[in-house]
Amino acid sequence: PIGPCNEVITSRMRYISKQTQKPMRVVALGAPVANVRDIGEWIGASNHATFSFHFSARPVPLQVQLLGFDSPFHESRLESMVKPAYSAIVQKDARTIVFVPSWKVARMATLDLLSLAAAEDKEKRFLKCNEEDLQEYLELVKDKALAHAISCGVAYLHGGLSKEVQEVIQQLFRVGAIQVVVVTSSLVWSLGIHADLVILMGTEKFQHHISSASDYSLADVQQMIGCANSLVDTKPCTAIVMCQTSRKTQVLKFLQEPLPAESYLDHFLHDHVCAETIVKMIENKQDAVDYVTWTLYYRRLSQNPNYYNLQGVSHRHVSDHLSELIENTVSDLENAKCIAVEDEMDLFALNLGMIATHYYLKYTTIELFSSSIAAKTKLKGLLQILCHASEFENIATNSETEDFLRPLLRRVPIAVDERLYNTQSKKINVLLQAHIGRLALSPEYKSEQSEAVRKAVRLLHAMVDIVSSSGWLQPALEAMEFCQLLSQGLTAKDSWLMQLPHFTRELAEKCAKDDISGVFDVLDMEEDERKEALGMSKAQLQDVVSYAEAFPDIELNYQVSTKEAEWEEPVQVQVLLERKSTGNPHNVQSQCFPGQKSEVWWLCVGDTESNELLAIKRVNLLQKTKSLLEFSAPPRNGKQTLTLYFMCDSYLGADQEYTFELECTEGAGGSDGDGPEDMQE
Repeated sequence: PIGPCNEVITSRMRYISKQTQKPMRVVALGAPVANVRDIGEWIGASNHATFSFHFSARPVPLQVQLLGFDSPFHESRLESMVKPAYSAIVQKDARTIVFVPSWKVARMATLDLLSLAAAEDKEKRFLKCNEEDLQEYLELVKDKALAHAISCGVAYLHGGLSKEVQEVIQQLFRVGAIQVVVVTSSLVWSLGIHADLVILMGTEKFQHHISSASDYSLADVQQMIGCANSLVDTKPCTAIVMCQTSRKTQVLKFLQEPLPAESYLDHFLHDHVCAETIVKMIENKQDAVDYVTWTLYYRRLSQNPNYYNLQGVSHRHVSDHLSELIENTVSDLENAKCIAVEDEMDLFALNLGMIATHYYLKYTTIELFSSSIAAKTKLKGLLQILCHASEFENIATNSETEDFLRPLLRRVPIAVDERLYNTQSKKINVLLQAHIGRLALSPEYKSEQSEAVRKAVRLLHAMVDIVSSSGWLQPALEAMEFCQLLSQGLTAKDSWLMQLPHFTRELAEKCAKDDISGVFDVLDMEEDERKEALGMSKAQLQDVVSYAEAFPDIELNYQVSTKEAEWEEPVQVQVLLERKSTGNPHNVQSQCFPGQKSEVWWLCVGDTESNELLAIKRVNLLQKTKSLLEFSAPPRNGKQTLTLYFMCDSYLGADQEYTFELECTEGAGGSDGDGPEDMQE
């Protein structure tokens, strides 16, 4: 959550400034709050440098109008809001942003606005440019309903649209080509446009699992109203807030009277204490108590004791409350094996805590991973464990979730045992499997899927580190390969060729019959042969060749320090890596991954027979690099066949593995050696 993170960062910077005796200035901007002086003192601002402006103090004057609607039902109330919204848009004749609860309502409202315009024989009244000028932009929009709406001057934005389409719509609105944009409330903080007229069609979102509506947060409502800000001149802007009649007084009060800003750091203190223990900012329990005294949470304890469940406001009550908070926090972290406690006071970082801090994971997730993954856990087991991670808690479920999951559960590539999942973890499983299986989802779930996939890759990287700490080879390789599947949107049974643009399963099967199974096989073909085999247009063939030329082509040479070693004797493997391809390692090519991704590579030495991971190292490979792996010789007599793995988290078919033999003996006299082996390729 952003709030506790901002609080910790600000408090820590203030603490550093005090310790180093170097002055620091914090500039904080925000909406009007009732306890501005508390916040000012917390950031170190003096009274004459703390300002609190009324809601009406704006460079561009703003008129806020509240319209009440009597319908008690959420959906019918939204339908009744469309016509007044249309009338306001026509009357103002200005650029307009309409905020709605969901993508379904956005689409409905857009079509209704166009229907009302068509009823007046003015279907194109919201279009402010020539239709011919829009053609090149409309070609980028695959949704036919959206493309038609844009051609009439109205567009809708929701999280299920690609970033490219969202930017096209916002750009058309900025230059004045279209007059109206209907936006889902979830995009309010990422929106990059302003308007002269803003309309809020409702201030709540219906929650099916509780059969009632939940209000938007006050911050969201203020941000929506803040989008009414003309960048052209200083003429007054208008914000129309539509809500249920019984809520008008409540909404007006919240808009005009600022509320106090409270801290909820105590709910997320575990992860911050763990991180500060890792960097030795906190070395004992008293340091942890002192650390909390720099936060806004400490300042608000005595100001609002009931909110923080404080029994009294005396110094003794506050001290006891903080001591209990730190004791409980440290105890939970100790049980999760993230930190160690010595002499009931001193705190020390453990490996799991370091992993949690490095990957910015919750301590509960690290505890789950470390206790659940076993030496023989396969891909299906890793998926099950991954889906229960705390990082997915913000992906909501409702009464419609089971209806959404039921048909997809029959189509996912890996069978799901529903007895092992609750509704939320089952939903995460389906979202991830729909991604690797390339199953179509509605826009509402597409945005949740994108978020889940991005988080899953980070969680799998942490899994690799946790498994490596236990010295297990198979689960580590499975986690790395799972990363590849998520990065490319493929299942383990799919052809590697499906990473290439414009390839389908049918085309990949056809190529397999002609012994074309990998990306380099396509690249090595003659141009005429490639054209005949793939049956693509010239532009599509160029996309395929561009992808193949950028596909990682890594030359690996390695050298083992000795052929013979005593038990537990250090053995070194020197690895030289050189990239031959032209691809950008910081921009992974993928048809399915949501957003930009950088390549991650691992070098591993393992024994497949004993499932033992002897050494692992994460490698940053730009063009050319050297890396040294060191491990202890296995405590077993005889010739040991070991494997050197070079694994990628982003592409299928880019991995490499080499076997080498090591003669292991017990006691002295078994490690004279013949000198380093010649460089092998």
